[in-house]
This record gives sequence, C-alpha cells and structure tokens, in this order.
Amino acid sequence: MHSRSRTLWIIAIALVVIAGALLYPATRARLGHWASGIAPESVQHHVHTLTGPQPEAWVRRIEFPKGELTSRHMESLVDEPTATSAHFRARADFLPPGRVSLRPHKHIDDELIVPLEGELEVLLTDSHGPWKERIGPGKFVFNAANQPHGLSSSSDKRASYLVFKWEGRNPKPFEAEVRSDVLNFGKAHRHHLKDPPERFEADTIFEGPTRHLGKLHSHASTLMPGAGYPPQQDDMDIAMVLVRGKIETLGEQIEAPAMFFYPAGHPHGLRNVGEEPAQYVVFEFHGR
Repeated sequence: MHSRSRTLWIIAIALVVIAGALLYPATRARLGHWASGIAPESVQHHVHTLTGPQPEAWVRRIEFPKGELTSRHMESLVDEPTATSAHFRARADFLPPGRVSLRPHKHIDDELIVPLEGELEVLLTDSHGPWKERIGPGKFVFNAANQPHGLSSSSDKRASYLVFKWEGRNPKPFEAEVRSDVLNFGKAHRHHLKDPPERFEADTIFEGPTRHLGKLHSHASTLMPGAGYPPQQDDMDIAMVLVRGKIETLGEQIEAPAMFFYPAGHPHGLRNVGEEPAQYVVFEFHGR
C-alpha cells in the first residue's frame, strides 16, 4: 500500500511539472513554432548575432530588356554579406545576338551560371584540364574558386543567364570536392512529368563542400497546382530559380522566369497558384 501511494505521488508531481511547463509562455511559444513548422525567433536572433543584420528575403521576376541589345547588359539582384557568405552576389546578364565573349579568367569566388534563354559556350577547367560545352536552359555551370573559365555566345538570338558568386567567411585552402562542371536539372524536370506526377517531387542534382562553403547543395523540384509547404526557417541561404509556372511566396504571386532569395533565418513558404506544374531549381549555401 505504501509503495502504491508513493507511485501515485510521483505521477502527480510529474503531471504538475508538465502542466507548469506547458503553461509557461516561452514553452507554449516554442510548441507553437514547432507545430507550424517555423523555428522560434531565437533561431533568427542567433543567426543575426553571429553574422550581423541579414538582407531581406525577396522574390523578383526576371525582366528581359526591351528593344534590341547592342552590348552586354547586367542587372544586380543582390550584393551584400549573408549568414553563410562574407560577400554574396547575384545578377542577371543579357548578351546581344552575335559573337560575344568573356575571356578566360579566374577569381577567388565560387560561381554558378544558370541560362534563361539562348545558347552559351562555356569554358571550364577541372583536374583533366580545360574543356568546352554548349549549354542552354535546363542546365547550369558550377565554376570552382580559382579555376580558369570563360563564356561566349555565337547565336543569332539574345542569350540571358543568372550569375551567383560568393566568398565564404572561412575559406579553405584545399581543392573543393565539388569540381567545376555542367549540371543538367532539366532532365529531372522532364522525368517528374513522365509518369502520373506526385504533388511534389525533388531530385538532388549535386552536393558537396566547396572552398567557401561547408556544403553547396542543389535539387530540381516540381510542384503540382495547389501543392506547397507552410512557412519554415533554415540555417542556410537559399536561392531558387523558377523556370516554369506560377508561385506564391513571401506574400507575392509571380510567374517564371523568376528568382527567390531566402537568407538564413527568414521564414518562407511556397505554393503553386497556377494551372500547370511549377518547376524550379534550388541552391542551398551552407556555411562552416
């Protein structure tokens, strides 16, 4: 009998402790965040105290220049430090029809090039030496830091592409695991639509450490009409390029081609508000 009473007292005390924890405002707030899929404010505050104020999350439709281009045109999209990069830059480049070349060069930044229209001939360098390849929409280029590379256009049509460049807060002197290469995300997008599609599909394109990042990750996603996910926070910077369809994010509805930028610690969600599948490629920039 005495043993049973002691057990009941232990259970009662445990229930009181649990009830008190649930009634404590901070605990309720955390549980609310977990249920909604959004990390607590302390996550965002922690990111900010580590790296200083972050740029705002934003979404922007890529507007092609009107009229005929006679020279290279560039539009800056972001140019500032972030949680994972000492310096992060993104821009849209537009090349006029005809022969346009950017001479072989190298720089300390890692770099991504994502074609939007037209055709480019890219020069890359890996452990086997320099090589060239023609690319268009559905592919992108990763140029590893300090590796010579170049780009040219010889089409009778305009060529447009996005450029991402970044310098890490703690760059490593060793050669990166992710080597300079041309990656095909269009193949994954086509595969997503072959069979009766799921509401959401994603395929990893590549991932691994670079000189400036603990990990660079990319995946291609297809989102069916009405599908999406609720707001969430991540501890890495994320850039997304919408190549097909219409998406709602950050309170805006926007059609392809468009770019989304979600700095670490900023809540973001996504929903397909169009009548056709939405397809996009994601780049995650994980710091060290």
